[in-house]
Amino acid sequence: MTGEAGGREKVAARLDEISRTVGFFYLKGHGIPERVIDRIFQESRRFHALPEEVKSVIPWFATIR
Repeated sequence: MTGEAGGREKVAARLDEISRTVGFFYLKGHGIPERVIDRIFQESRRFHALPEEVKSVIPWFATIR
């Protein structure tokens, strides 16, 4: 879909569908440095280790269609 009009929107819609039906997806060739990915996983582990009462006060929003 490179260069195609509405290509980004089509890709975003497909990733949304995959996330809702399959539950995950895997990207490769994205160019994100490994050190950044490692840090994201580190911070994810840190967040999920927090007590529920701390996590529950963090604002969030649902995107329901």
